Amino acid sequence: PDSVRLGIGKPLASAEVPEKLIRYVARTHETLVCNNAVADGVSFSDDSYFAANRPRSTLGLPLLHQGQLSAVLYLENRAVTHGFTPARLSRLQFLAAQAAAALENSHLYEQVRAAKADLEKRIFDRTRELRQRNTDLRNVLDSINQGLVTIDRDGRVNGETSAKANAWFGPLPEGTSWFDVLAATDANYARELQSFFERLSQSGERL
Repeated sequence: PDSVRLGIGKPLASAEVPEKLIRYVARTHETLVCNNAVADGVSFSDDSYFAANRPRSTLGLPLLHQGQLSAVLYLENRAVTHGFTPARLSRLQFLAAQAAAALENSHLYEQVRAAKADLEKRIFDRTRELRQRNTDLRNVLDSINQGLVTIDRDGRVNGETSAKANAWFGPLPEGTSWFDVLAATDANYARELQSFFERLSQSGERL
């Protein structure tokens, strides 16, 4: 009966295939047909596979994608000689081209999947690192007896604030106008500080 056996994942030397024939096809990228392998397999007569299995006809077909070898397809027929006619060979070559493209797509998918997994791991590690830094910063801010507020170039609260600052001014959510907070206690100073920030913004100088 007809049967198909796959040696995918096995080293070539331990797979049940004619190693020399496979290496020849892989090296030359040539399709190799032996219509009477027992009588005509002179080039590979010393291959132990032929002596042990005596296939009647064999086919070694390179799977090429854009000139690059993806795999080698090996087929044999132990019942009849001339098992791979030109018509059959033409169909097999067409299928081999499709298989080579599918293998290449599979490799690309694995590369993309691996890159995505690596990126996700880096993002996770970076996020964890930033969280730890924020926790450390919060511990420092809560331990000092000073009012510390971080603001951006627009004068809005941006980042962490110390516990002392929160005790003095109340909760300071991110985005809160620091000028408005100061105006509640010292309007003149708040206007002067806001004016300074506006001049700084217009000049383009760094804080």
